[in-house]
Parts: sequence; C-alpha cells; structure tokens
Amino acid sequence: MDDHFGDWNWKKTTLLGLSLLRKIKVAVKESNDRKFLHNQFEAGLPRAYVDQWSCELNAWELDHTAPNPYQQRINNPTQDAVRRALANEEAENNQTAHVLHANVSASSLISMGLDLEEQQQQFANDNAALGQYASEDQRARLQTRANTLRQKILAWIDIQHLYMPGLIVIRNESQQPHPLPSVEKIQLYIPSAAPSRSGCDPQLQKFEWQLRCAQANDALDELRNSLRLRSYIYIDKDRFQRGQRANTHSRSIIHRVDKKVALAAKIYSTTRTALLALASILSEAGVGDIYPELRPQDIRGLLQADDNSARSGRISEGRRTLSWIWTHLGDSSQVEDNEGLNDALRIEWCKSKARADRWSEEVELLKEEMRRVCAFFESRAVEWERRGQYSNSVPSPLGLLLPSELPLVQGRIAYATDQAAQFRAMRAHCQTLWRFVSGYIQNEQGLVIPPEVTEEAPE
Repeated sequence: MDDHFGDWNWKKTTLLGLSLLRKIKVAVKESNDRKFLHNQFEAGLPRAYVDQWSCELNAWELDHTAPNPYQQRINNPTQDAVRRALANEEAENNQTAHVLHANVSASSLISMGLDLEEQQQQFANDNAALGQYASEDQRARLQTRANTLRQKILAWIDIQHLYMPGLIVIRNESQQPHPLPSVEKIQLYIPSAAPSRSGCDPQLQKFEWQLRCAQANDALDELRNSLRLRSYIYIDKDRFQRGQRANTHSRSIIHRVDKKVALAAKIYSTTRTALLALASILSEAGVGDIYPELRPQDIRGLLQADDNSARSGRISEGRRTLSWIWTHLGDSSQVEDNEGLNDALRIEWCKSKARADRWSEEVELLKEEMRRVCAFFESRAVEWERRGQYSNSVPSPLGLLLPSELPLVQGRIAYATDQAAQFRAMRAHCQTLWRFVSGYIQNEQGLVIPPEVTEEAPE
C-alpha cells in the first residue's frame, strides 16, 4: 500500500505544472466572465442604489450584526394583494362601465377564473394519481369534488357571458357535436385564451395581465418553498431515518411534496403561456425575459440535496450551477418605484459581486500556489544537495574512509545529486510551462490564449 500511495503522490507532484495551468485557465476565464456579467448588471442599475448596497455589504462584512444585504426584506406581492389593489382602483375610479353584475366586478370575474383554472389543474393531478387500485371511498370523494367544481364553473360561465357575450355562440358551436367534457377539460376562455372573434374587452385583458403576473410570482414562490421542503426531507431521510417503516414514511412525504412541485410548475407554465398571449395583444415587451421558460432541468433545489447527480456525488459544490428560479428578479426598469424589486435586485447584486470576487480570489490563490510550487521544488533540490554533502563528510567508525566504503559514499552522492537535478528540472519545466501565464492573466477579456500554453497543456 505504501508503494502504491507513494507512486500516486509522485505522479501528482510531477503533474503539478499541467494541473495548475489548467486550473488557472479556467479561473481566469470564469473571473473575466463573472466580472463582465456583474458590470453589465450593475450598469443597468441606478448609481445611488449601487453605492448604498456597497456600503451595506461592506458594513455587514465588517460586522455580522449589521443588516444582512443577502437576506430578503420585502415579500413579493401575492394574488390577494393584487386583487385588493384592483378592487381599490375600481372603487376610486368608479368604473361602472365594467360592472355588469351586482356582486361580481370585472376584476373579480378574472380572479375567479384563475382560481377555477388552478382547481382544474389540481383536480387533473389528483385524478391522475388516483391509480387503478383506488378504493370506492376515494373515487366517491373525487367524483364529489368534480361535481362541485363543475357547478362552480357553470355559475362562473353565466356571469362571464355578461362581460364576454361573444362566447355564447362559440360555446354553443363547440358543444353541440360533442358530449359534455370532463370537468378538468372544460374551456374557461379567460381573455388570454378567448378566440379573437369573441370581442373581449381590452380592460379585461389588462386585469388578467396584472393578475397573471402575480400568479406567476406566487407559483415560483410555491415552487421554491416546495423544493426547499423536499431538500430538507431528503437530508433528514439520509441522516436519521433507518429501517423500512421510517423510509417508507419519508418516501410518502416526498411523494406528496413532489405533487406540489409538479402542480406549481404546471401553474407557472400555464401562466407564462397566458402572459405571452396577452403580451402580443397589449404590446408588452420582454415577457420571455421576465418570466423565462421553466424546463424540467430547471426544477432543482437550492442546495441540490434532492438532485440525483448531486446526491450521487457527480457534481461538486464549486461546479454546481444555480437554477434561474432562485435568481429570478423580473423587470429592473421600475427599481426606483418598486420596493420589492429593489430588494430583489440588491440580493442579486450582492450575489453577482460575490461570484466575481470569488473567481478573482481563485486567480490570486493559484498564482501564489504556482510560486510556492517552484519554491518547493527548489527547497527539495537544496535538501538533496545538503544530504549529498553530509554523505561525503561522514567519517567511518575508525575515523578514516575505508576503500570498501568509497563506492557506497559515491553512490549516495550520485543519488542525491540526481535527485537535486530532477527537482530543479521539474522547477524549470514549470517555469517554462507557466511563462505566459502572467500575460494571460493581464488580458482583461480572456479571449486570447497564447499558442505555447495551448500546445504544452492540452485539455
């Protein structure tokens, strides 16, 4: 075992030149990229806010009892908050032109429609998860839910026809040749999904736009909370749960959380599709950037404790990438008027600066490590030279160097000299291999790699 470990350590020592060269190339590229992204992000922010955040960050780094700039201080607006704002706006502006029902205003109609849409999605998920071995009681309860939801939808449709009378003809045409659809497949024809010939009032589309934006934020919040919960359950399961009963219980909880994750992701995707449709109608730009597409690979935890690749050890913490759902900020054009957006931008600015500083520090550490490697090889060469001189000066027990001892002493001197020359050659090799590193680091963009470096250190 000692021979194997010694051989492995020697190989690692001899390959320090190439290893550090590859690391410095990656670190310089990442450092320049992170600095560029941070500068681009910072250029779009008001200078006064950046200066204020910088002072808060410096104060917190000196004293951790100061307010932490990385922590969220303001919650995102919820659907309930948006509904109250719309109701207050209707009351202040006295928009009687959009109140066609005694108890349901235009904004309330759209809000109720979004609730029914979410209930349809929830019912579809529960129905799909019921399975073929469900009990009669489970099927009865699900059928009762379906009947209740159908009555709610039909009552809502009657009110919807007051605000969107063109849908009466469209529904009659679509339902005549077909049987009554299942409750989760009933078309609600919310303004974003209504046919163009329905003659939808633009004010209803504006109401839906505002509610959809809040719904997307709520869906992302629910998705993040569920992913954090799933990560904690995985950690608890791996650390503390032992035995079949405990693990079965943990898996059942994880399955329930997985359903919440899937539902939140489905709601967000549906909401994003509606926002894209409304954006083309209302001439709203940048929706795809404010609310990116949610792909299956984006649905992963903050700590990735629930990610299969991370749990199996194939992704290190330094190489792990963060999903956009944890860095989603929205539109930065109204940062001065929106406290919630200001709070989110401050957190992202601190994280962006931390990433840039981390890779800059990595470059400095690698430069120092390169210097120490060369110093290490030189110190080893000096040590072997000292051992050679010591072997030449050690007298025999009789005080004289016997003829039979001369080959042994000469062999020791030759071996020590060879070792010293070997370490000096390794030092010279590293210096030759790294001779363009300083110029490469000084290249701010990191776009040009000297050909000598590429030839001597292939990936």
